[in-house]
Amino acid sequence: MAPGMRRRRGPARPARGGRHPFNLGVAAGESTGLLYALRQGYARALRVPVRMRSRRAGLSSLTPWRSVFYMAKVSFALLLERFRTV
Repeated sequence: MAPGMRRRRGPARPARGGRHPFNLGVAAGESTGLLYALRQGYARALRVPVRMRSRRAGLSSLTPWRSVFYMAKVSFALLLERFRTV
């Protein structure tokens, strides 16, 4: 599934038609889309086990500063979405 897509007993589809009021990036869009779907009763969150492997080549684009910025951005987006009217 592509970022921003969710699945619920059928084909994956955009959680909110791909429109978000704030340009906070893909990660924030995924998080707010999931929160919106949960609030509407269209989805439920499940824990799915995954197996992570070490990076074999290349460098991560995340630095300590970018990681903090990412967490702040997603937290801010979720806070805004929480107070938004449905």
